[in-house]
Parts: sequence; structure tokens; C-alpha cells
Amino acid sequence: MSSSKENQYSGQLSAGTRGQGGQAFGATISGRLEQDGDWLDQKLAADRNFDVVTRTIEVGGREAALYFIDGFCKDDMLQKLLQYFMDMKAEDMPGDAAQLLKKNIPYIEVDQEKEWEKITSSVLSGIFVLLIDGYREAVLIDARSYPSRSVEEPEKDKVLRGSKDGFVETVVFNTALIRRRIREELGFTVNIGIAPNKLLAKMASDFEKPDKCHTLYFHELSSKFWPLPVRDLFFVGGAAQKRLTAIGIHTIGQLAACDPKLLKLH
Repeated sequence: MSSSKENQYSGQLSAGTRGQGGQAFGATISGRLEQDGDWLDQKLAADRNFDVVTRTIEVGGREAALYFIDGFCKDDMLQKLLQYFMDMKAEDMPGDAAQLLKKNIPYIEVDQEKEWEKITSSVLSGIFVLLIDGYREAVLIDARSYPSRSVEEPEKDKVLRGSKDGFVETVVFNTALIRRRIREELGFTVNIGIAPNKLLAKMASDFEKPDKCHTLYFHELSSKFWPLPVRDLFFVGGAAQKRLTAIGIHTIGQLAACDPKLLKLH
């Protein structure tokens, strides 16, 4: 796709600018559906982008708008959620998105978000987004479907000994298979770390135990990795910790930000 074609469908509006009617847009939801819907429509180029599906409905007497990517969400789940929302009565509507998630949405993978950047990213990632008039946070429902095989015995491995489970395309299934096999056959539990490289995967596997699965992607480093004590870093022993502490380095984040020249001097 050419750059001009990309620009046509990427949306031309950013937070902090003004829409076609001259209204100002901030970095977060305003709570006014007409303005919020206008922002998201322009950002996603909904009138020209055939992949983006929008639908205006009424939820508990309030006007609302749905946004999702065609083909990314489970059709049967969307139909059930749509029917549920449209059947809600005005007296059933809580005052904010947090209470709606807690009391009214019969689905597991739900969240709320007020920042436009994260809301837009969620839509483009295949998450079902619901904007409700009067709510200053969007409702995010992860009803994505993933193409995957079953975990039955692979056709090419019928003559091999050992496990008859076959890995599939989703990491959730694969990690569950590994943990279950070890627990059932060896009698103990394991932690599994998922990350872009072996070092981060090893660090992730040492997070909260037992029998857990943790991720440590690059965008999670600042919240999960940098605050850890420097001693927790793989290959950092007691002697190295003392030398690092002597120059004021106590966390992995401080070590990552330190000038390499300073480290070489010590």
C-alpha cells in the first residue's frame, strides 16, 4: 500500500485538534457521544474504511455507538451482547462505565478506558468498543476470535511416542498444554515466561509463583521490569550487587539508564 493510500485510511485527526465543526478535542473522552463519535469517526476514517463497522444503538435509554473491525470479533458473541445492551432499561443503567462493567456486562474480558490513543489502538486491535452518552470512559470488550487448530494428535506424529497433544497457533493453548502435562506426569507446577527474547522470558518466569504464566513485552518493561531490585537481574550476583549499590544503582531501571562509561570505571 502506498503512503498516500495509508494516509487516506489512517484518519487525519489527533488529540488536541479541532473537528470539522470547530469543536476542540482533548486527549480523553468528553462524555458527549456526538462529539466523541465525531472524533472516532474521523480518526478511523469510518466513512471510507470498509473494515471499521459502526452501529448506533440505545442502551438503557442512552444513545450509544459501537465500533469494531469486521471479521475480528465473534459474530455470535456480538449478537448476544448487542441484544443484551438493547434490552437494558433506563433504571438498570449505572452512573459510570466502572459500575456498568461490574454489575451489568455478563462477559469476562472487559475493561474501561478514557484515553483516545488507547481506545483507537483497541479498535484497530480487534476489540469491541462501546461509547455511551454521559460516560467519560469507553467500554472495551475483547470478543476477538483467533484461527486455530484443535489440540488433537498431529497427523504426522502418529508413529512417535510421548504426548499426543499438538501445539497450535495460540500461546494461551500452548502454555496451558505445557503446564498441564508437567503437572499431571511429573507432579509439580511450573511458571512460564513469555517475552521477545530468552532473558526477558526467564525474568518473567520468576514473577509471582506458583503455576503462573507471565508476559514481559517491551512496552511492559517500565511497569514490570525497571522497578525490580538489580539483584533480580539474571547473572547479577552478590558481588556485582554491592558494586552497583555503591554507585547508587538499586533497581534494574537505574542500571538500564546508567552511562556505560560509569559502569566500566567500577
